[in-house]
Amino acid sequence: MKLLWILTATLLLLLNLMLIIITLSLKTWSEINTKDVMALATCTDCDKLYTNWNFECFARSICSQDSDLGLCQVYKNLYSAGFGFMVLEVASLLMGILMLEKIAILAVHGEFGSSWNFYINGILILVFHLIGICIWIGKSGAKWTGCDKTNNIYSTPDICALDGPRLSIANIFLISLTLSYIFYLYRKHPVLHIGHTVSFKKIFWIPGKIWAYIVFALLGLSYILIMASTTTNLWISKVSRRGGLLRCENCDDVDDLGWQCLSGRECEIDSESADCDLYHSLSKGSQSYLILQGITVIFLILFAQSLTASIKGRKYGLPILNFIYPIAAMFCNMLATAVWFGITEAKFSDCDLCAENGPGLAVASQFFTIPMAGIFTVIYWRRDEIADENKLDTSMAEKVVDLTLGNIMFPNSPMKENSFNEENKVDNA
Repeated sequence: MKLLWILTATLLLLLNLMLIIITLSLKTWSEINTKDVMALATCTDCDKLYTNWNFECFARSICSQDSDLGLCQVYKNLYSAGFGFMVLEVASLLMGILMLEKIAILAVHGEFGSSWNFYINGILILVFHLIGICIWIGKSGAKWTGCDKTNNIYSTPDICALDGPRLSIANIFLISLTLSYIFYLYRKHPVLHIGHTVSFKKIFWIPGKIWAYIVFALLGLSYILIMASTTTNLWISKVSRRGGLLRCENCDDVDDLGWQCLSGRECEIDSESADCDLYHSLSKGSQSYLILQGITVIFLILFAQSLTASIKGRKYGLPILNFIYPIAAMFCNMLATAVWFGITEAKFSDCDLCAENGPGLAVASQFFTIPMAGIFTVIYWRRDEIADENKLDTSMAEKVVDLTLGNIMFPNSPMKENSFNEENKVDNA
């Protein structure tokens, strides 16, 4: 594909991804009872003592008082709708990043395997986004017009859809347009390149492929430990209080109230209190940890693609990026753990605020990401790449009627032998 077309496709895809990020961060997603404006997961203009509260906290707090209250069902619906939308939008964002990688590979005539990977990757961007907004609309029960106000506390108030869902729906059409343009270019201008066979050399008398499998095992264990650290219910303990990464088990009359909500209320009451400092640090620490570990997981997924292809003996992507992925994942994982400890000032021993299972799993994951990155760097640096005439890869090869390699000849190639025989016949004549 021509560079200008690739640049246009890249800019369009980046615009789609930026709109997804903007949609997630918009402060005007819905309005409750024609007066309370809400973001995707939190209230925008909270009442007194509810600063930065999210829908989960509202649902737990209100439903614990009386599950028949109208707002109880509203906040349950908004929490489920927002959570489902965020998960699928993050998945759509991840597919977009993978698509950008493949476009970058195409720009330098690299290899990424079957053409179907390209199409499936792009289609999943749209599918995840479409399902996400459908779930939000379906679970929230939001209306676009005709929202009524009610003063009956046991009557479920209307939820009015505002800018967030509208922008998300508009992005469906833009994503569809972008994918149509990219797929058209991909079919119209086939990319021809020679397939390469990749093999790893022996190190310490151990075959290179065994080292690659070891790296793959370390990758899997790293991912498991990172996921386990984010989902365990025990991250910290302080005297009689215990909590996870996002919630406190017993810091309030309402069980499992989030650090973000506790921070908003306590700091509004007294911004210099010890509880305000504690809850604020745990809230900021957990948010920072999740963001950095999210980036770690993205790098691990990108690395998994190239590693899997290499184990199968295929060249994948750009060598410089294949080096960067595991190293970047290792550093982001280390940084996530270090930032959490730095913000919260938690310790494993001799502690006022004690780090428990979650931080332990986070630290343990580094004993796998570090050797993973180190071993892969060594074996990938020592790899062999051999051009294979039997692995000529053509994107949309069915559109290519006459494939000519020009002056490219391979060692021991039948093409070369035939050419040599023809020359001998002419000389003998």
